[in-house]
Amino acid sequence: MIADYSFGEEGTPALMLHCMLGRARDWQRLLAALRTPLAARGFDLPGHGRSAPWDGEEDLYALCTQLASERCGPGDVVIGHSFGATLALRLALEGGSALRALVLIEPVLFAAARGTPEAAAQAPHDAALADAFAQGDHHAAARGFLAQWSDGPPFDVLPPDQQARIAARMAMVRATAPVLNEDSAGLLRPGGLERLDLPVLLLRGSGSPAVTGAINRALAARLPRSNTAIVQGAGHMAPITHPRETAALIDPFLASYIQP
Repeated sequence: MIADYSFGEEGTPALMLHCMLGRARDWQRLLAALRTPLAARGFDLPGHGRSAPWDGEEDLYALCTQLASERCGPGDVVIGHSFGATLALRLALEGGSALRALVLIEPVLFAAARGTPEAAAQAPHDAALADAFAQGDHHAAARGFLAQWSDGPPFDVLPPDQQARIAARMAMVRATAPVLNEDSAGLLRPGGLERLDLPVLLLRGSGSPAVTGAINRALAARLPRSNTAIVQGAGHMAPITHPRETAALIDPFLASYIQP
């Protein structure tokens, strides 16, 4: 079972794709801050929110892509955050001519930054995470993952039951690593991004890990109709922690490219 949500019925149709360890309802504060009306809808990814758990066997990225594709319609604006932003990019690559625009907030397609100084700085974190997985220590993996990608409390101060839930979800983080780190889904294939003839807004938080800036620059260099912007004062969780500031950057983009 997949939990679906509708956040409004008037305005430009929009599909919202949340981050790893998040949920669809995390979009509510951002949507409330937007001046541009969106008939927005979203869903909880497998193993998130109110959706059924991931079975641990099916290709998780392919499954999430399929679920997003089934809910994506012609003329949609697709707004994705982190892992969800990589799904949004894949939707565009597979049927971009039918979409109206993309808003990619901190897309964690690490393969796009390969060879940059920022990727080199990120490597020790990735190695520590891989080592934790190799040892089967999902609590250590969760501790390291949250330390870099969450703007909330540190893992060790969370209640034990919440720690256990997050640690259990680390299997999903590990399952998506080939796509995000090695581009096993081919999002960066030659000529693919260059053929996307739709407006794309790439956002990142000013306090987010430096590799996110390298990712956005690499994608913007290949996307023919891209814009980039920085959410000042925000980290990786900008749409949740800084919804007004994030909305203030999205609204002009929508006004320029979406509204009549």
